[in-house]
Formats: sequence, structure tokens, C-alpha cells
Amino acid sequence: MGSSPIVSSWTLGARSGAHRATPERASSSGDVSGSCFFDWGSGVCLWGASDLTTETFGYAIDHRDIGLPVHLVEEVDHLITWHLGCLDPNDPGGPSPWSPSQREDFHRAAAVLVTNLRLALGPQWEIIDETRTE
Repeated sequence: MGSSPIVSSWTLGARSGAHRATPERASSSGDVSGSCFFDWGSGVCLWGASDLTTETFGYAIDHRDIGLPVHLVEEVDHLITWHLGCLDPNDPGGPSPWSPSQREDFHRAAAVLVTNLRLALGPQWEIIDETRTE
């Protein structure tokens, strides 16, 4: 079985004033697939979840490189920074310094982010919400 060819051409589309980059050979049914979850210290929250996605963007997907509008890049950056507070760097295996309400606030904001990513990236992208798996 052969692997898919590496995507080399891109199209830019507009939706509600936002530009998105999608591989030209992607269909409208989510051929580009990313999991959204936060991994402490990684600097990203999108991870390749299909062969096409990892061939195109790598496993760790830099949200600055996929054509998101500036306000959404800033929202992702904010949540990544916020997530750093969930772990005590002096005792990473210990309990989280977050209270249950702080954890729930973060999860609500992450759910909004997933919705915003889906809207901005359009139907070519499938965004899998794994933000509550920690």
C-alpha cells in the first residue's frame, strides 16, 4: 500500500472574513483532521490526526501556520499560556494547583476555542475535541 503524496499546493478561501489554508486535494468532508488538546509546555494545541494532516503540517501543528485570523491565533496563544498554570513546575507529578472551578473555566474556554477553530477552518478540516481528556 502506497502512502498519499505530499501536498504541495494550497488554496486560500474566505469565510466570514477569515482566511484558511487547506490542501488542494482535501475534500469537503474533513480530510484534514486535527485533534485539539493541550500538552503542557508544547506550545501547540492542534495535533495531526490523519495521514494527510501529518504529511502536510507534521504531528504538532503550529496554529500560526494554518491561516487562522489574528484574533484566533491570539485566542490559541492565550489558552496555551493559561494551560501552563495547570501544573506545578516544582512538582509536575503532584496535584494541579487549579481548583475545580478554575479547571472548569479552562474547559469552557477550550470548548469555545474548538468551536471557533471549526468555524474558521471550514468543512475541509475535522477538529476532534480532546480538551477534556486530562
